Amino acid sequence: TGSQFSIENSTGRMFVLPPLNRGSQAVYSLLVVVQDQGPVPRSITVSVLVEVVAVNRFKPAFANAPYQAAVMENAVTGTLVVNVSASDADSDEYGKVTFSITSGNTGNAFVIDPPTGRVYVANTLDWETQPTYVLTILASDSAPSSIQLSTSTTLTITIINVNDHIPQFSQAVYSVVLPLSTVSGHTVTQVSCSDRDAPASNMAATYSIVAGNLDSTFAMNASTGVVTVRASLLNLPSAFVLTVQCTDKGPGSSQSSQASVAVVLSSQNNFAPTFTSSRYTVNVSEAIHVPQVITVVSAKDNDLGSSGQVTYSISSGNTGTIFNLDPSTGNISILVSLDREAVSSYLLEVTATDGGNPPNTSSTFVSVSVTDVNDNVPQLSPAFTALTYLDDVTFPHMLASLTCTDRDLSPSLSYQFNATNTSGANVPAAAFQVLATGVVQQKSHIATGTYQLAVTCSDGLHTSKTSVVALTINPSTVHVPPFQQSRYNVPIFEGRQLTASFITLSLQTSPPVGTFQFSIVSGNVGNRFLIGSQTGEVHLGGTLDRETIPLYTLNITATPAFPTTVPVVSAYTELVVTVADVNDQAPKFNVPLPTRVTVNESIGVGSTLAVLPCTDADLAGTVNAKLDLLIKSGNSGSQFALRGLAPQTELWLQAPLDYERQTFHSITVECHDSGDPKLVASTVVALLVTPINEHEPTFGPEFNNTIYNTSVFENATVGSVLITVSASDADSSGDSSILYTLRNSDGVFAIDRQSGAIRLLKPLDASTKNYYVLTVTAMDNYVAGVAGSKSFSSQAIVGI
Repeated sequence: TGSQFSIENSTGRMFVLPPLNRGSQAVYSLLVVVQDQGPVPRSITVSVLVEVVAVNRFKPAFANAPYQAAVMENAVTGTLVVNVSASDADSDEYGKVTFSITSGNTGNAFVIDPPTGRVYVANTLDWETQPTYVLTILASDSAPSSIQLSTSTTLTITIINVNDHIPQFSQAVYSVVLPLSTVSGHTVTQVSCSDRDAPASNMAATYSIVAGNLDSTFAMNASTGVVTVRASLLNLPSAFVLTVQCTDKGPGSSQSSQASVAVVLSSQNNFAPTFTSSRYTVNVSEAIHVPQVITVVSAKDNDLGSSGQVTYSISSGNTGTIFNLDPSTGNISILVSLDREAVSSYLLEVTATDGGNPPNTSSTFVSVSVTDVNDNVPQLSPAFTALTYLDDVTFPHMLASLTCTDRDLSPSLSYQFNATNTSGANVPAAAFQVLATGVVQQKSHIATGTYQLAVTCSDGLHTSKTSVVALTINPSTVHVPPFQQSRYNVPIFEGRQLTASFITLSLQTSPPVGTFQFSIVSGNVGNRFLIGSQTGEVHLGGTLDRETIPLYTLNITATPAFPTTVPVVSAYTELVVTVADVNDQAPKFNVPLPTRVTVNESIGVGSTLAVLPCTDADLAGTVNAKLDLLIKSGNSGSQFALRGLAPQTELWLQAPLDYERQTFHSITVECHDSGDPKLVASTVVALLVTPINEHEPTFGPEFNNTIYNTSVFENATVGSVLITVSASDADSSGDSSILYTLRNSDGVFAIDRQSGAIRLLKPLDASTKNYYVLTVTAMDNYVAGVAGSKSFSSQAIVGI
């Protein structure tokens, strides 16, 4: 375009003609043709792609350089200071300019945004530390580093001073002692403060008293900070504090700080010490670790100087030097361990004495109560008790009365015991108890023999020595407590698998487990039930079948589980288990399958064709044994019906039969119960209809049998021959050649037209269908066109 390129036609060298401008066009796509000089010229074409590469010719140039800017010293981070700008005459990316700070940025006080040139505050500024920054700003174009061009300039930033420092006193507290006789005009003290702000005008300060100047007794020089007396001191308290303030004169809002001048007035010994309380009360545990401070007494004296200094002492009540009083602090300490059971309280008289001459004194009392701790072991008596008795005592039976004492205050006492027999084996603790009064009782029956109860008493921390109660129990007649009921009735559904017990038999009293044992003595036919000898829990030992045994009467006894030589009166009960019916018995037809019936087509409507007795072994009178019958299939046109209730239901004729229309009927009848889920039985009535002499005689082929039956396993091989039917024809001509056809086969079976062999075409499934009724037709092969000749046929039924 525009003839920017040329080519030398003999060498193929290409040339640029006018100068190129990448900004105008960056890429050229040229098409070059090469042609030979034969009689018939031939040529080839090639594409040449020319890319114009940019050249970095210009440096960035700043506008309005060098730059000047100012910013407040309290400017926050992110404050915009100035926006520098530069441009580059190069086109495309070489003309893009970025900025950076290369020097002068002390403490990284500033930051520049590279693409925009905006300069921001990046750190804390302080005019007093550095009032001016001279930054070197570099503007660079975007060419590669090897050809990149840049220009620099300076940015001078002036920090504007603000009053940002608080003046500080040389001391936080100035202390002064003044005689009460000090006169007006007397210099009390001089305070001073300094300020880091500059210039000096910011550092100039004024002083003032802002609080504590009772009755305007003191004056202060605003320029020098000198505090003087201006009125009498006699009516002032012995000590007080003046609050003084220093305020600078900086621009904008001024800054100030405060200090304290503590003034103490000295006088004669005019006052006696005064305790903060007329009586001190303190509770001290007898287990306190010594030495240890238990309380502090404090007295105040309004005199100044040594006359106001107080010392403390114990005047009375410190028998045995148990306590110590620090004379300067008033801390009262215990030096000797305490025992509440020996001495439960102390009353100390404490005296406060000031430092005057002569001194003044005052007194107070300190009441010390010693609190109890559990530091004494309980004492249990008597140490041994022995007794003998028969085992027919009533419970609870008192065995012994023990006494437990404790010197501690209001002890919380409890008893513990352990029972063993003569062999040293532990006895169930539930057989005995020790009441809070110390009475030892037997709560329930235990076997005869010799026992020993080891009883202790505890206050929760300490345990007494053991008191032994030795028992000898002699036997009498053993009476087993009666059962809770003399007869138990439990229904259990047949066929259930129960892992847990279905009933627990218990006695009218609740002896410890293992005292008596339970057993089934009769009625456990087939060992269908088990009983826990210790627990009385009755379990199933096998599944139950109501149709086999509908009721179990179990005789159960409870006898002692311990050896005894005395008469025993056992306990008996009766457990009657009724086996509840579940629908686990399917209805059953008591007829052959199929039921074959042959009737003449002349049989009358309403006639009984077959009796179909159907029964159910489930419990009579329940929904599980309530039966309903229905015709499931084979009743097209409602020709048949059922009447009567099970078990004597009849299949009867509801419409006339016609041999010529249908010679065989396969009627499927279902019998189902009303249980949940419903169970069903089915049977098939194979009804063969015989003709009457109601048409002109005919002569044709006849089957050797009219009904065939065979059985086959559901895994029979597809293609195998199941049965072969055959027919014969009395004709002596070619009409006696017989052909066979098959109906009602559902595509599962096929017949060989010549041999009558029936083969299996598809796999069988007895759970889907277990009975098939096929109709086979045998037809003679009559000669068409012969006068008086016609085709004859006959049918047979095949039940598979």
